Amino acid sequence: MGENQNKSEGIMCICGDHPDQTRTFINAGLSRRQLLRGSAAAVLSGGAAAMLGQQALAQQAGSAAGQSSYTPPAGAQTFQEHEVIFWGRGEDVSEQAAAEIAAERQTSSRTAGMQFRAQVSYQDSLSMETLTLKPIHPLQVVIQNEAVQVCYSAAYQLNRSRFQDNAVVAGHGGVGRVIEVGSAVKRVQVGDRVILSATPNCGLCGQCLRGNGDNCVVRLPALSSATMSDGTPVYLTAPVMGPAGHSEILIADEEWVVPVFTDLPADELSMLICAPAVGLGITTVKHPIEVGSDAVIYGLGPLGMGAVQGARIQGAEKIIGIDPISYRRELAMQMGATHVLDPNDYSESGLVDAVMALTPDEVADNGSYKRHYLGERQHGALYAIEATATSQYPHAPGVEMAPEDVNIFEQVYASVRPGGYVTSAGFPRGDVNSRLVAWSNKTISGGNFPGLNVLSDLPKFINLVERGMFDARAMIGRVYGPDQMREAMEGAMSREYLTTVIDFT
Repeated sequence: MGENQNKSEGIMCICGDHPDQTRTFINAGLSRRQLLRGSAAAVLSGGAAAMLGQQALAQQAGSAAGQSSYTPPAGAQTFQEHEVIFWGRGEDVSEQAAAEIAAERQTSSRTAGMQFRAQVSYQDSLSMETLTLKPIHPLQVVIQNEAVQVCYSAAYQLNRSRFQDNAVVAGHGGVGRVIEVGSAVKRVQVGDRVILSATPNCGLCGQCLRGNGDNCVVRLPALSSATMSDGTPVYLTAPVMGPAGHSEILIADEEWVVPVFTDLPADELSMLICAPAVGLGITTVKHPIEVGSDAVIYGLGPLGMGAVQGARIQGAEKIIGIDPISYRRELAMQMGATHVLDPNDYSESGLVDAVMALTPDEVADNGSYKRHYLGERQHGALYAIEATATSQYPHAPGVEMAPEDVNIFEQVYASVRPGGYVTSAGFPRGDVNSRLVAWSNKTISGGNFPGLNVLSDLPKFINLVERGMFDARAMIGRVYGPDQMREAMEGAMSREYLTTVIDFT
């Protein structure tokens, strides 16, 4: 790999909620006490950092991973030392505080020195590396990874035209067994089976205490957890996405770890790490679908397919799935959709008209006259879920593309009747006229893992899988081995498969 300018102890903090807004920093710190007192995280940089801008991945689709001599591209944006980035209300953190956090590593750690393989994103390469574990922090958990679902949000890591000063392990989340816990960890013990979730749930901050675990404020500074053969520090907490997943060994603060008690196969459990669980949570927790109501789901990827199953579990009458990819529409019908639509068959407004035609609010008719005095009929679904994503990677041959230059969010919004619910969990194109919003009485919400408290909700979802109500097995497109991580990423990003899973067992 390229020569690292600073291989000393470092701490990385993460700000932003999208890869376009991600900044990574060396030497920043914040204590658990400060986080819980301020209900926010403040980060302080102590070295050069990188803005990871979004760029077209098609140009990099065939680039090979491996070692290279690295020079940041011309015009690359970097940040000066001591720039302060806040998460909500925060406090300035000194370099001394950062050093104190680094010094909190346990003097004895049974996994320190353990070697393992991981997919590392560093400078201009994405490569398989043999890493060596450092001693852990008292609040950390070490996990032997069993399986991870490759999430589409990791697509940007295939783009090697973007530069990254800090070496981080790719992907996020995982399913595995605990092999070491820090001295301050209370949630799990060695031998426990766990899901490493896509969002933390501390149970102590103001958001968690209000039942808003999806907005848990605990984002503790990320210590480098391992080193490469040349001493370069590697972080197992990736920017934006939380604890990394494309690794034989996982390390996370205990707030991200959910203990589970089940014998389900690891690849099925991996469907609950992120996207499928998000869709299931939208329809069963965030805005639970009323029995006999109608729902429309824009986008039938893993998130949308989770929403389809959630709508079926809740007893929806009509479940309308919309996606340009034929195999996904076919699978949606097996998962519980009552109707599927190909957006390529309609104009922008025509697609909304098709949804309206399927979701009339019928007014009683006794055969001789219509009861117009009850009001005009209101068409539209009561629930609309936006689960689309921008095409950040070329589609595989034969995989259909969505129409271009379409205001998807406006379509989603228009498909819901007044008083209905619109939930956005993807990255849709377009917006909505604010005047329409003001008079619609429609509820609009969004976010990652919206409405979920993973500590309490993931065990419920596991119960649905065990009872055969949520078909996790049918959502697995292809399983790859640990030496096929790049292929697993490409299989998911190209939409060749609904999901791909990396199996470490």
